[in-house]
Amino acid sequence: MLKIALALLALLSSPTAAGAQATLTFGGEPYVRKHGQMNEKAAIIEFVPAEETLEGWTRLVGFHGFWHNKDTAVEAAQTLARLAAERYPDGAKPRVRSKGAEALVDFVAKAPNSDVLEFNVFKYGRAPDGRGIVAFQFARRFRGLDPEDVRTLCGRWIAEAAGFDLKIASAALKGSARRATTALLARSVVSP
Repeated sequence: MLKIALALLALLSSPTAAGAQATLTFGGEPYVRKHGQMNEKAAIIEFVPAEETLEGWTRLVGFHGFWHNKDTAVEAAQTLARLAAERYPDGAKPRVRSKGAEALVDFVAKAPNSDVLEFNVFKYGRAPDGRGIVAFQFARRFRGLDPEDVRTLCGRWIAEAAGFDLKIASAALKGSARRATTALLARSVVSP
C-alpha cells in the first residue's frame, strides 16, 4: 500500500504530470495556463499571456469539455450564438459556420455602460473518444472601438481558430482530468 502511495506521489510531482499543457502558442503568440477546473461533467483550461492575469487579460485561449453533451457541434455553436445574442443585444451579431463535424461561432460582446468590447470565437467538435463536446475558444478585448471594426480586426483569429486541432484541447482536458483523479486517489491512499 505504501509503494502505491509513493508511486502516485512521484507521478504527481513529475514535471510531465504537473506541467502538461502549461503553455501553448496561438496566432504566433505564447500563452500560459492560468486556470483549470474540472469535474465528471465538464472541464475548462484557460491560458493568457504570461504578463497578464485572469482578471485583467486582453487575450485568452480556453479549452472546454462538456462530457455528457449529446449535441452536434453545429447545435452547440447555435446554442452559444443564441445565448450571445440574448445577452448582448447591442451588437453581438453571432455568426455560425460549419465544416464536416465541426462548427465555429464568433460574436462581439459589449457590457452595458462599458467601452470594453470582447471578441470571441469558439470551435466545437465531438470529443475524439465520442464522449461529449470539446471546444476551443479565443477571446480578445478592445477598448473604445466600434463592434464592426473589432470584427474586421479579428478575421485572422477566426481563420486560426478554424484550423485549430481539437485533439489538442481534448488531450489537455482529459490529461487534466486524469491528473485530478490521480490526486484524489493519492490522497485517499495516503490518508489513514
